Amino acid sequence: MPADKLLEAYEKFLSETFLNYRFAEGLLKPLDFTASDARQFCFFLEKYADHQWFKQTGYFISALANRVLEKEREMRLGLGKLGAKMDFIGNRLSRGRLVVEGDVGDHAGLEMFGGDFEVTGSAGNYLGDSMIGGRIAVHGSAGDFAGVEMKGGQIAIAGSAGKCLARTMRNGMITVGGDAGEYACWFMAAGLVTVKGSAGLNAGQSMAGGELRVMGEIKGISPYFQRGRIFNKGKLVMAK
Repeated sequence: MPADKLLEAYEKFLSETFLNYRFAEGLLKPLDFTASDARQFCFFLEKYADHQWFKQTGYFISALANRVLEKEREMRLGLGKLGAKMDFIGNRLSRGRLVVEGDVGDHAGLEMFGGDFEVTGSAGNYLGDSMIGGRIAVHGSAGDFAGVEMKGGQIAIAGSAGKCLARTMRNGMITVGGDAGEYACWFMAAGLVTVKGSAGLNAGQSMAGGELRVMGEIKGISPYFQRGRIFNKGKLVMAK
């Protein structure tokens, strides 16, 4: 059964101490499997949840999904709450549509090149870390540092985002349906960030370019704002 072969490869993955996407990709390369096989494999993941390297499972899931999406348009994974324990899901996505039914952990969408990544639950910290292209949609909320080092693409968070939203963002677009925490757009260089709720203290900290739009209250604009534009409730309140 292909799912059994996937489990064998996964156990080899967990047996190593230096786990990354390339290693997972190499383990999966000789295997032939479908989207159905990949979904079946995910049903067995809960028994590994206490493994010391379980958080790295996202690398394996990403390599699995990217292989499937070479032939199919969509890949759906039912991870539920277990997904919150897995980091790096959506790593290096470049095509197709990946849907995670549940939560995801930290660094979801890391280094995405393209495609659509949908999360029906919430995301951890560093959502869209260093992404270059594609679209991420999170139905719930996201943790701290969403959009960090983002170079392109789009992130849409239906709920709220934590502190340091769009830190060192270089391009792209982020939309937050709820509130954003402190230090939004810290060292942001370019791009557009829209917060439909309120933003915390020190918004625009060392901001060097781009545009921040906040529909609700801004609790405080940083005195270290350098360059760019900040709008509040439709009015331009800071520009250099």
